[in-house]
Amino acid sequence: MPPDFWNTEYSVYQKGKLTKQNLKSFEGKPFILDFWATWCSTCLKNFKVLDSASRSLKLAVLLVNSQNSGDNFDKVDKCLSELNNGQLGLPSILNDTLLQRYFPSHTLPHYVWIDGSGRVQAITGTVPLNWESLMMMSIEKKRAKKLSKITINSPKE
Repeated sequence: MPPDFWNTEYSVYQKGKLTKQNLKSFEGKPFILDFWATWCSTCLKNFKVLDSASRSLKLAVLLVNSQNSGDNFDKVDKCLSELNNGQLGLPSILNDTLLQRYFPSHTLPHYVWIDGSGRVQAITGTVPLNWESLMMMSIEKKRAKKLSKITINSPKE
C-alpha cells in the first residue's frame, strides 16, 4: 500500500466518540476494511460476525463509511449505538473519500482483505462472511508474527 494509505488522518468513530487517526496501527497486521452504510441491512447483519471475529481471533476489522453513503455522524452514532446494545467494538471511518478511491465499488457491503505485508488478498462483496475465511486471516496473522522473528542475513560475496 502507498504511504498515504497508512499516513492519512481519518475521522474515526468508536462508541460515540470521533477522533482523528491514521492506519499505522494496522501496518504489519492482516485486517479487513468493511465498506458500509447505515441503510445497508446486510452490512449491519454482518457486523456481529466481524465483531466476534475481531474479539475471538484478534483479527483487526475497520469499518469504512464513505462520503457517498449519505450518512453523517448522527446517523452513524444512532445506528451503531443501537446495534448489540452499544457493545459493538468495531471502529468506523466516517466521510471517507481516499479509501473509496483505492477500492471503488458500487455495492455494499464491500470487503477488502489486506494481509500482514500490506497486500490486498481479496476484495469481496455481498457473499456472506464465514468463520473459515476469517480464521484464515487470523492464521495469516500468526504466521506473519512468527516470520517476523526470523532474521535473514544478506549473502556474503
